[in-house]
Amino acid sequence: MTASAQAILNEALKLPPIDKASMIEELISSFDLDKRSLIDKAWADESESRVDAYDSGLLKARPFDDVIRELNK
Repeated sequence: MTASAQAILNEALKLPPIDKASMIEELISSFDLDKRSLIDKAWADESESRVDAYDSGLLKARPFDDVIRELNK
């Protein structure tokens, strides 16, 4: 990693979790579109798996505000 990339990373690591997640999404979006479609499919599959687990009682949900509050600690 170059010194400038390391400096950017060091600053990014100081951001709140929501901002880090947004930055990650933007970086992933900058990759090749063919690879992006694979990433999107993987996320869609994961989402479906989680919905199925919730519907079958294997996964419990938490209120959104509680999750966001915890992430921002």
